[in-house]
Amino acid sequence: KGIDDLKEVIKQQLAQEKTRASEDAKVNQIVEQLNQAVDFELPEELVAAETQGNIQSMAQRAMQQGMTQEMLESQKDELEENAATQARTNLKTNFLLQEIAFKEEIKVEDQDVLQRIYQMAQQENKAPKKYIKELQKNNAIQNVRNSVLIGKTIDFLVENAKVTGETVTEEKTDA
Repeated sequence: KGIDDLKEVIKQQLAQEKTRASEDAKVNQIVEQLNQAVDFELPEELVAAETQGNIQSMAQRAMQQGMTQEMLESQKDELEENAATQARTNLKTNFLLQEIAFKEEIKVEDQDVLQRIYQMAQQENKAPKKYIKELQKNNAIQNVRNSVLIGKTIDFLVENAKVTGETVTEEKTDA
């Protein structure tokens, strides 16, 4: 309607962005605390598979941003090292969050999975029924269920984290 309305919309968007950034920072701090507090061996075959997936994703993103195959080849060692580091962190975090979910009896209902699938279908601009069939064909429904479980576990940790100054610590220590 006018400049005042535009200012109000911008102010609301900035406030939402600030809240989202704050929540993301809490999640990152909690995950970092968990990863520092617990150490264990990861199955090398899982690390290798996750690393390979990371390499493919990183290479695909780099090429979408304009890198050539030759540029990727010249940075191959660095790409592989970053992918392996990320793979270990992702797997460790995933195992820790799944263990917390088990200990805290966090459950995922079918409705939660369907809601997430509908959101994913919207993001992909696909009909939900068609998207569900694609997921079933690729045996990916369990991946969605795991993703929802991880999300619920992170929400649980954020809700139960005790924030003090610059650090975030988990109140429950039975994980």
